[in-house]
Amino acid sequence: MKKVLLILIAIIGLLEPAFSQTPLPKGATLQTIEYGYQGKFVATGYVHKKQFVEQQQITFSKRFSLDTIISGTYFTENGTAYIEGTRYSSTDQTKSIYKGLFQVCNTSAEKELTTNPKEFRELKIQDIDISYFHQSVYSDNFYKSCIKNVYIEKQTDGTYSLMITGWKTFESQFPEFPGKRLKEQEISNLEENIDSDQQIKLTYSDGDIFVGNKYGGEYIFASGERYIGKFNGSELGGNVNGYSSCYRLIEQLEKLSSSNKTIFADGSETEGDWLKLYNFKSFEKEKIRKCRTLTEARDMAVQIHLENQQKLQKEKQAKESAEQEKQELEQKLTAKYGAAMAKKVMMGTIEIGMSKEICKESLANAYCNDYVRGFRYTVIAQTSKTESWKVTNAKYLNNLQLLMFSGNYHDVVYLNFVNDRLERIIQ
Repeated sequence: MKKVLLILIAIIGLLEPAFSQTPLPKGATLQTIEYGYQGKFVATGYVHKKQFVEQQQITFSKRFSLDTIISGTYFTENGTAYIEGTRYSSTDQTKSIYKGLFQVCNTSAEKELTTNPKEFRELKIQDIDISYFHQSVYSDNFYKSCIKNVYIEKQTDGTYSLMITGWKTFESQFPEFPGKRLKEQEISNLEENIDSDQQIKLTYSDGDIFVGNKYGGEYIFASGERYIGKFNGSELGGNVNGYSSCYRLIEQLEKLSSSNKTIFADGSETEGDWLKLYNFKSFEKEKIRKCRTLTEARDMAVQIHLENQQKLQKEKQAKESAEQEKQELEQKLTAKYGAAMAKKVMMGTIEIGMSKEICKESLANAYCNDYVRGFRYTVIAQTSKTESWKVTNAKYLNNLQLLMFSGNYHDVVYLNFVNDRLERIIQ
């Protein structure tokens, strides 16, 4: 304890000229006074006739840590004590500095500063007019790295500017000190406690900027593109969990107001969900969302749409060509076998009594659902009057059904012919 006092006395000796700000009354001395249980607080300042000298610097500190609580020019007005200067405060995760005018007291009268330790009750400090505030917020881990800084500064017109820096920079203007009604640990989250119509500016680490309020405004991308309308800008900004602001905006387009406006890098504009008219599939939308900019996303959307149109056109042409071939084949078979038999051949139907020629036609030219389906057969036995075929499904086209025999589909069948006519089907 004596060692701490000796250190304080040595410091006071060095700083004595700095504590004297105006001419001192005769006999005034720079003193260090201990207050509270076991001298919890220490006050350093000029004392004359057992009173602190006004218009001189006074500093209150924690005795053992030597951390400054408040320091500045002391004066009284209408019997109330004030200090104009700086006060300091800290929690496990914050360190704060306040500059301005403070009402101070350490007696039961709650207006005065006494030099008598016996009259000491509790050091009370009330913020009267804050001109500057800075708070550093630290991570809740062993390293205690600074993750956020809060700055509040009084402007010449009496308003207050707020700036919170971290992975994004939050800026706004307030008619009064914005942390006035908040606990100190809540000030770092001011952006979450402001009114919905409060005008703000958000600047993100990737260069994006949002100007507006919680109802909407203008989002300016680092690429120069803009999004204007009704939306929550704080939900779009920056690169969060690997998802860019461009990704999140495109993801939310269909949920946002149809009157919202997108302005691309080339100056062209569009309103509402500009992807809606394309009717993209989920995997196509995901590909577009991953683009770096809105303009790149728009151009990719146009390209995918064009490719889809070309694909549809090719499919249409292929279908028309297959239909044309089908009609021509049906006409050919009708002329050769008649309409009833031609229909059976087109369907791949095999029936008892059919000739080998008709069976070959049916296997080779079977049509179903506008697609040609072919079947392969193998002659496995043959005499002058008989012949046996093994028929297997040659290929599947778009998951078509298997070869039809008398209304049933089978993968492998055996056909027995006698005198060129089908006598037996073995399934």
